Amino acid sequence: MFSNSALVNNKMRQSRIDTYNNNPNSCKYCHTMLEYDRRYNSFCNHSCNASYHNSQRDKAFYVRMSSQTKIAKCTECDSSHQIKYNASILKFVCKQCSQPPYTKLYKYSCKFCSNTYISKNRIHVCENCQHLKWSNNRNQYTFQFNIYHYPDLFDIAQLEQMGWVSFGGKRGGVRNLNGLSRDHRISVSDAKKYNYNPYYISHPCNCELMSMNENNSKNSKSSISYNSLVNEIIKFNTLRGEL
Repeated sequence: MFSNSALVNNKMRQSRIDTYNNNPNSCKYCHTMLEYDRRYNSFCNHSCNASYHNSQRDKAFYVRMSSQTKIAKCTECDSSHQIKYNASILKFVCKQCSQPPYTKLYKYSCKFCSNTYISKNRIHVCENCQHLKWSNNRNQYTFQFNIYHYPDLFDIAQLEQMGWVSFGGKRGGVRNLNGLSRDHRISVSDAKKYNYNPYYISHPCNCELMSMNENNSKNSKSSISYNSLVNEIIKFNTLRGEL
């Protein structure tokens, strides 16, 4: 049944092709006969399409437009120049600014020492303050202790009630923006800046639990002085017999 249907369809298609070949359509540009499957096209290929439409254009119009000029300002030095009418004003760069070297220089103020410097890279820390960057040797200041081992320092009941702050993610974690997070009372930024002893900065006494909003408002500020922290840690270690 199906083989007979296919034969009938093939015969009908061949009949249509034969009828089309008796009076085929041709390309508008090169007048080449178009195949049956491309019988609804106006051109045999993209080249003929472009050539046909280019031949229909008013060449005198483009000659007039190319001879005209306009005033544009260099996007680098802000100087005025005459450029071709069809050129882009937004991307114009004069010859002087386009000469080598092509590297663009930026002027920055160091966020640590406030000194100004010139750099080809978009960095906001000068060479003398690279060691103060948040990501540089930060591991020595991180907390390595278990919160639950210090119930005398932290409100474990509040932590169990509010939970840890969590942003969810692709792994299917529970999103909890109202939870608590650990934060340094003396910030890592200040520890790097003033070369504080990492032992005291990573000590449990330098840790406090706070919400995400409190953490964001505190930013990189310290909430206690270094001397006060050292004294607290000495007293804490004395009571626990760790000295």
